[in-house]
Amino acid sequence: MKVLNVKDVYPYDTLSASNDNGWKRVLAAVSEENEDVVLDFKDLLVTDPWNNRFFLSVIRGKGKVIRLYDSEDTATGIKGFSLLNNVKISVENIKSESLKVRDSVEDSRLNAAYERKINILKKVCRVENGVGYIKVFEVFENLGNVETVESIGKVIPIMFEGVKLVKVELGHATIQENMYKLLMNIVKEQKNRGVQVKIVSEDTKNKSNIQIYKDMKINIGRDEKYKILKDKLVPNMPVMISTFRRSKSLDELGREGEGKEIAINPAVIKKIIETEDREGNTVYKLVVDLYKASNFVSKLSYAWDNDGGKHPGISKITQEINIMDLGFMNEFVGRRRHVYGPVHSDRSLGIEMYVGAENGSVNKVKMAIPECMRIVFDDFGVEYDRDFLNECIERTREL
Repeated sequence: MKVLNVKDVYPYDTLSASNDNGWKRVLAAVSEENEDVVLDFKDLLVTDPWNNRFFLSVIRGKGKVIRLYDSEDTATGIKGFSLLNNVKISVENIKSESLKVRDSVEDSRLNAAYERKINILKKVCRVENGVGYIKVFEVFENLGNVETVESIGKVIPIMFEGVKLVKVELGHATIQENMYKLLMNIVKEQKNRGVQVKIVSEDTKNKSNIQIYKDMKINIGRDEKYKILKDKLVPNMPVMISTFRRSKSLDELGREGEGKEIAINPAVIKKIIETEDREGNTVYKLVVDLYKASNFVSKLSYAWDNDGGKHPGISKITQEINIMDLGFMNEFVGRRRHVYGPVHSDRSLGIEMYVGAENGSVNKVKMAIPECMRIVFDDFGVEYDRDFLNECIERTREL
């Protein structure tokens, strides 16, 4: 079997999932061979190849062996992807000698650290009415390192044999950004064992982040994002779109500015378009009508706040947003922006507007965001999906 050095075909340092041009080169090189080949990725970092639309064609063709270097997670991902698609390939992950030596030393240190923390957690484990409890907050005020969090997962099969529901109580313990994913890994791993694990926190921020990591997909590829959007979007969908602070630093979810929102605007999603970047890679963009929040009020409210003046009209700008920069609902996260359904349970988020009563009086009332959107859109003849917005209004009332 011939060995194909991928670095000769694609002479760069990284081959990512979104790089259509690079994977096209690999596919072309494999297709030219007269026999099955070993794809050798020496000196090349490969990230999430299964999210690229050409990768499946590569391994269904003559690329029968994938050889990686110090890339255990990627190797595991490729194996799972090939099984799901019924493709028989061999995946090798070659560890460098320095990494092997380091791993041996690290294993000894880690085993001692895990044993110490598991013994601490054992003291706060109990079972009541068939439900297991781990009162983490009684022994750890901060979840800031891998050993502490992973020890929670390790203590569950030790202390809760035969228990099908375990609640991990964090109280007001501080959770570092990079620990949320590990907590969700515990939930997934225990689910595979038939055990339901609930992570319970009393801290508002922690609750929100736990929900994000529980529900949303992180670091998914362009094609999967496109598929989700095509399935979930309705024509003229009314939404709220938040913008994160621009920054080179990303949080654990990959959001710029550590996910801090600097603006939230009403918007109407019009459509998805397909285009190409300068290198010929396919790019999907969401076309949205974005409305400035500063004058997003009804004509009646504007008149009452401006001595009977006429509303100049709501300000709209049409934008095309690359879906790779975008997060959507509870489906996936994005680097620069996030699309929300206009549903909220916090009453303080309501907007004060003037509303006319049947007796002719005008009263200033706090309205839910989707109710405000409906009134303003109707006032200015904005085309939107009425059924979707009405559903958001009902869900907000229920909350």
